Amino acid sequence: MFERSLILALSTIYLFSFAARAEIVWGSFFPKDSDTILYAACQDEDVDKNLRRCNVTVETKIFSLQAEYKDTCSIIIEDNVYRSINVFHLENHYDLFPLSVDRVLFNWIEKSSEDKVHELKYKIVDMLGCNRSIERSFLFDEEHYFSKVPVLYGEQFEVFVGNSSVCGRQVDECLVALDWEGQQSSEPKPFASVERSSLSSRSVPVVSFQAAKGFHVHRFDYADELRPQLKLSYVDAAGTSIDLASLATSVASVYPRLFDSAHSNANYLYGVCASTKAEDSDKSVELLCAQFDVITPRLSLRLKLPESWSWMAMHNVAPGEIALLLGNCDAHELCRGYRLLWLTSEGRKGRTLVKSDFAMRCARDGIHASLTEHEFGLYCVRIVCVQYDNEEEEEEDRVVTSHHKDCMERYVALNPYPSLDKPKLL
Repeated sequence: MFERSLILALSTIYLFSFAARAEIVWGSFFPKDSDTILYAACQDEDVDKNLRRCNVTVETKIFSLQAEYKDTCSIIIEDNVYRSINVFHLENHYDLFPLSVDRVLFNWIEKSSEDKVHELKYKIVDMLGCNRSIERSFLFDEEHYFSKVPVLYGEQFEVFVGNSSVCGRQVDECLVALDWEGQQSSEPKPFASVERSSLSSRSVPVVSFQAAKGFHVHRFDYADELRPQLKLSYVDAAGTSIDLASLATSVASVYPRLFDSAHSNANYLYGVCASTKAEDSDKSVELLCAQFDVITPRLSLRLKLPESWSWMAMHNVAPGEIALLLGNCDAHELCRGYRLLWLTSEGRKGRTLVKSDFAMRCARDGIHASLTEHEFGLYCVRIVCVQYDNEEEEEEDRVVTSHHKDCMERYVALNPYPSLDKPKLL
C-alpha cells in the first residue's frame, strides 16, 4: 500500500485511518529536519500465522502553510509476538529509525526455539513507492549480547551481534556493518562490552556520518533495584568499550526509578540527562546530567527540581553547557506549558524560560519533543503528539498527530523578560 498526500487545514491536528487498534511505534525526529517525523502503527494481520501489518509513516509539517505532507508504506512482518526476555528489560518490542529521507529501518526480536538464543530482525523499507523492502536477521545468545539498537551513520549502519557463527571463531560479540541494501559492507568488528546491558541501550555516533570516530552508549542498569543507574560508555572505531560514568539516584526509597531520559550529540559533544524520583516521595525530581567531549568530561550535574516532568529533550550548546526542555502532562492527558533551562556544572545559567500558553491533548507516551540549534543563534522547540483518537466511535481506529513549534533567539531563551513584558517567540 502506498499513500502520499498533501493536506491543508486550519487546525494543527491531522487524521488518517488504520484497520485495527494495536500499538504505535515512535521513531524519531529526522536528524537534519525536526519538522519531519517517523512513526508506525502496527496491528494483527493474521494471528494464526503470526503476521502483523505495520503502516510506516514519514510526516512533514509545513507550518507556513498549516499543511502536512506524508508518505505511508504498509509492511507485513512475521512476529511471534515475543514480548520479553527474562534477563533483559525490554523498553519497546519494535524500534524504528530514519536512514535517509526515503529509507527507514524497522527492527524487532523473535524468540528462537533454542533456549536463550533469539533472532534480531531488521527490515529496510524503501518509502519511494513502497514496492521494496529488505530483511536481514541475526541469531544472538542472550549471554553474549549488548543492544538491539543499531548505530546509524551516513551510508551504513552497524548492528550488535552476539553469536560466534557471525562474529568469527572465539569471538562472541561483534559489530556488523550493513549498507542501505542490507548488504554487509565490511568484516565483522570485534566488540568488547565491559558488562551485560539491557535492551533499552541507545547508541549515538560521535560524529554523524563518520563511523571512524566511534560512538557513545547510554543504558539503564537495574541490577540494584534500590539504586538504578544510567551508565555511559564510549566505543572506539576498533570496538573497544570504555566506561565513562554511572549516574545513580541518591533518593532514599524502596522503589526509586529512572523514568525519563534525553541525549544529544550536537556540536561534537555527547550529553545525557535523566530524571529520577521515588515512587513514594512527593513531586520532587532529581535531575542527573553529564556531558563528554569523546571521553573528556565537560559537565556533571545533579539538580533537584520541585516537580515531576512527563517529557524532556536536550541540546549540547557548548562544552560544559546544555539546554534542557521539560514539560508535563496531567492525569487528564492535558500537556500544558514547558520550561527551557540552561545548565552548567555550577547549576542554572540565566533565567528559566517558561512558556505557559502551550497546550496539547496527549497521552504521556504519545508526546515527543526536540530542541535544535539553527543559524544566527536561533533555537527551536518542536513538540509532537502521535496517538489513537479515542473520541470518535468508528469501526476503524484513527491515529492523530498534533504539532507545535516555537523558535526564539538565544538571548531571549537565556534571559527572558519579566512576565509583564513577555519574550517574543519567532
